[in-house]
Amino acid sequence: MASAARRAWLQEREQEALGLAPNPSPATLLKWLNRPYIIFAMPLALLLGATSIYNLIAPDSLRTTQENRLLEVASLMDDIYSTFANMTFIPPTAIKRGPHHINITDERCEYNAASIRLMELLPYIDQNEVMEKDNVYRTQWLFGSDFIDYREPYHRQGARGRFYSGDEWYQLDSSAVALTLWRQGTWRRQGTWILSYNTEWNSMSVFEGEDYIALFNEDKPGGYDGDYTGIGIFNHSQKKPLAARSLPQDHVDWAMCFDAPTLLRRILEAYQSLAWTPWETSDRKEGWGVNVTIIKDLLRNNGWLDTFDPDQFNVDFIRAKHASSRYGPAQAAHATLDDLEGHIDHSGHQVRGKIENEKLGIANFEARLHSYPEQEYWHHIFLIQRDTWRLEVLEAQLATAKAEIQRLCPNGECVKPGDEILWEFHSIETEYQKTQRATPLEKQCESDARGLIVWTEPTPPGVVESCITNRRRVARWLALAYNQTKAEALRHCAATGCTLLPQPTLEDRVKAVIADFEAEIVSERARGAKWYEWLPNLPEYATMARMYHEMEASAAVNRPWSVRERIEWVEGMMGKEEDRRKLERCLDEPDCL
Repeated sequence: MASAARRAWLQEREQEALGLAPNPSPATLLKWLNRPYIIFAMPLALLLGATSIYNLIAPDSLRTTQENRLLEVASLMDDIYSTFANMTFIPPTAIKRGPHHINITDERCEYNAASIRLMELLPYIDQNEVMEKDNVYRTQWLFGSDFIDYREPYHRQGARGRFYSGDEWYQLDSSAVALTLWRQGTWRRQGTWILSYNTEWNSMSVFEGEDYIALFNEDKPGGYDGDYTGIGIFNHSQKKPLAARSLPQDHVDWAMCFDAPTLLRRILEAYQSLAWTPWETSDRKEGWGVNVTIIKDLLRNNGWLDTFDPDQFNVDFIRAKHASSRYGPAQAAHATLDDLEGHIDHSGHQVRGKIENEKLGIANFEARLHSYPEQEYWHHIFLIQRDTWRLEVLEAQLATAKAEIQRLCPNGECVKPGDEILWEFHSIETEYQKTQRATPLEKQCESDARGLIVWTEPTPPGVVESCITNRRRVARWLALAYNQTKAEALRHCAATGCTLLPQPTLEDRVKAVIADFEAEIVSERARGAKWYEWLPNLPEYATMARMYHEMEASAAVNRPWSVRERIEWVEGMMGKEEDRRKLERCLDEPDCL
């Protein structure tokens, strides 16, 4: 499924490796041959450079073995990125193909010539086109590691950083080029994967957090398989070898040095066969809104790999994200329930609830309370009281949510059978209306370009244009999903006599916001009063605890003033039509108020 752009790129790299250049015209050639010094210089050059000329025209030397290897690695990385683009995981415009100019003359990063050449050949992903909006610098794709871009000094330096592996600190040498960018932290309680390519051995080492991953020798079973995804990507046998071919089996690193092209092909095949998907192997801060197993089904249902329909896939993706959860009008209350009691996320992992987290924190403080010196002891007495009151608030919220569910879902039924399409359309319609009210895409992209990551000043050419193109594509998918679900909802109502669920008016939304603010004022005033009533529990000499107490109590007393100002601002925006539109856009943004 290679694109025309990629084929052109490969052809250019092959011509470059072969040393091919445009043929001179006969007239130009004759003009040069008529010059006297050329007549004498050419035989001398042929005599002195005979060996070099022979090496140039010898069939086995048209391209060096190393250049072939580097081109193959770059091509396989391009295949992986192109697969992501074909899946619409990344925009096609995000792939920036080489050759690139990599200037490291002023940096203290020691790379050999082959490593620099690979950096020039590798395709890169434009960080600005794939970065998470609310999680700056994170562009994950492979089990916690990010897309790497050696055009950026930050990435060149980050890839050379020391990291701990096994029992020692490890640093890539001059012949090693990281193909993924290491990040601190872990990937879903597992280690971040680092792919390290060695230009000398044409091998790949893979680190998982602090450990090397060794091949799993199927001819001698019994070892540890480092692939916890269960697809056998690190399996090695005589029939299907994975070990680096340039290393003898008695080499100390033999089991941890994979043949780079073989491993990259296995990674590519894992994505193309849907053993993996990039939604699964990345770790977006807020998730993708759809279970990764469902995403695989959507890809298959829409013809992946050979007859893939990217538009319908994304429409189905949007619909899956907004699918009715059977909770209908009680969806918000159930979301509160999940937040407080815990839930299974879209990737199938258990997420602990706020109530359990608070209880664990209190228990941890209490267990260590008597091990602290006196000032720390009273400080932790204060912290235990603070968290105990927080726990009481959370438990009250839980009781309210359960009562709301009971009221909206008598007998446990929130949505009548068959009416799920009404709630699905209502959810998509809400999202669609937000896009209709939003600032024009051109202004959004211009604003985002001014806030790009630090190493992109001034704004690179084409960033705004690519942003507009990609957001228009996303908006088109949402419009298609809106039209499809609306048609289905109308057909359902025509058959059953139901009506579409109404969207709240601006007045309805403002009334709800002000009610929440008023409740917050009451809660904060009560909290401040409780803190001052509790103060005598702290002795005069507990200066640290009293300092933190004053900070907490003052915040509770002063908070209602700022909340009251927000209420006044909201009420003041309800007059002029232009102000009303601004307010409605503000209410669409979760952090606006």
